[in-house]
Amino acid sequence: MSIPTTSVAQALRYIAPGFGLTVEDNRAELIRHLNVIRGLLYSSYARYEIAVDRKICLPLESYCLDCQRCSCPDTYKGVTLPYDAASAESLKIYDHSIKRNSGYKDIDHCTGCLEAWDVIGRVPTQKEIGCTTCGLLGFYASSSEDNGKTVKVTFLDSEGAERTETVTLPGTTKLGASKVLEVVLPENRSSKISVYLKGECDDEHLSTYHRSETCPNYPRIRLNTVCTSYELSIVYAREFFEVYDDDEVVETANPYVLQELAQYVRINGRMNNSQTDRGEAEIHRRQAEQAIQGLIQRSEGESKSVVLDIKGTLSQRSGLATRRRWGGKSWARRYI
Repeated sequence: MSIPTTSVAQALRYIAPGFGLTVEDNRAELIRHLNVIRGLLYSSYARYEIAVDRKICLPLESYCLDCQRCSCPDTYKGVTLPYDAASAESLKIYDHSIKRNSGYKDIDHCTGCLEAWDVIGRVPTQKEIGCTTCGLLGFYASSSEDNGKTVKVTFLDSEGAERTETVTLPGTTKLGASKVLEVVLPENRSSKISVYLKGECDDEHLSTYHRSETCPNYPRIRLNTVCTSYELSIVYAREFFEVYDDDEVVETANPYVLQELAQYVRINGRMNNSQTDRGEAEIHRRQAEQAIQGLIQRSEGESKSVVLDIKGTLSQRSGLATRRRWGGKSWARRYI
């Protein structure tokens, strides 16, 4: 059994009465409160050794090797993890686990078994521009409220020279790009931003950036295969990112836990709150943690670990660490 999760839309309905607000009239304020509550959840889960993990399936992509003059293939196969991924925990293809390797070594495509390596460094887009391709980069916001804001992008031009341009949304770079090196997005925006490689007929989608991202950089994993027909099943540790959209995940579906933490946040948010207020708030926090302990105890009666039931399929990081280290302490995972 897993700890069930819920959507932002449902969580807002749970916490709104505690703040004396309605979702229809006060959604932005409730979103701020919800993200504070989620931060408290991450802290509680870390104390009880609950892994905040997500399971997704990603198709293998082709990526360019930086060592174009080396005696190695021009491309390699791999996947780029999503914006909220801290690290990959497990990799599988057709329910077969893939061996993980640490550090760099020459990739052997003839070992007879699939192996994986973490690519050194991080990348600013989910997909890459083709090795022999060059084109203008187009940036577009999903809401017109963000039009007029600027994106700073650093890239290699067709000659391999590094260039930096500032693009006003919606807009394109003046020079063609052969490789994206860095993207800096505007803060306090209202929507997601997508980047495309402009083509004569069709534009190629490279990445869509979550509202919380300002300097996107993603982990990438390389596999020793030349086959692109695989789909990789990945469990990864999540980093804390603020949520905004109705279909995003909130880490518990238990309304009591969310409502008690809402009371804790509401009381602590009072101006000049007294010692009595702080004591009342602490009661609500403890009741929420007792409910979380109850979830753990019920789960442990059926299995050996507690993980969050966060699943999804993607085609294609905010200050709280999701697991491993809180207050400098390491801890083992609970499995349900």
